[in-house]
Amino acid sequence: LETVREFAVERLEDSDEREEVRRRHAEFFAEVAESTNLCVERFHLRQRLDVADAEQENFRAALTWTIDDDPMLGLALASALENFWVFNDPREGVRWFEALFERADTSPSQIRGRALRSFGGANDIGGDQEAARALYEDGLAVFEELDDDAGRARLLHRCALNAVRRGELELATALADQSLELHQKVGNRFGEAEAVGALGAVARDLGEDDRAFELMERSAEITD
Repeated sequence: LETVREFAVERLEDSDEREEVRRRHAEFFAEVAESTNLCVERFHLRQRLDVADAEQENFRAALTWTIDDDPMLGLALASALENFWVFNDPREGVRWFEALFERADTSPSQIRGRALRSFGGANDIGGDQEAARALYEDGLAVFEELDDDAGRARLLHRCALNAVRRGELELATALADQSLELHQKVGNRFGEAEAVGALGAVARDLGEDDRAFELMERSAEITD
């Protein structure tokens, strides 16, 4: 009941354990967010949008706390919900990332690289492709500094798709080729399929229908 919830929140706010409880809540729901498989690192698993929908108010409460108290945890949580923002409201994702990045550590890290990619994705789907491009490039720079080929491959793929949407097909081809090479290097079959699919999208936009079909078919076969 809402009245019971309100009473419980009042008691929590008066408690000396308030901050510890809120931290435990945020850490728990960061793990729940990761288990939904809605971030690109886990796209090969079953995506649990149903769980994200059911727990969305808990995610928002956790994110609200992290803005002032642990923005890096907030970035990890928001990034884990990458496709939740895409499916529901990219602009909400943009707002959370904007607030978190204002306070987050600027040192290169896996969390920062993933968050820049997810922030870029929310902007891309939301229609701001230039903002997305800048964020993808910033994320790519983070993974290059970390010497992380897997992270670099995913950002190159995002940059390639962004270039397709902007009509820069020559650039898109070069980026997708680099992404494909790195995905093959690290043994990421799902990423390899995505990169081949991006090359298919380029061929489609160039009017090369037969090659586009061939590449799309190859992309599907890779993940069989």
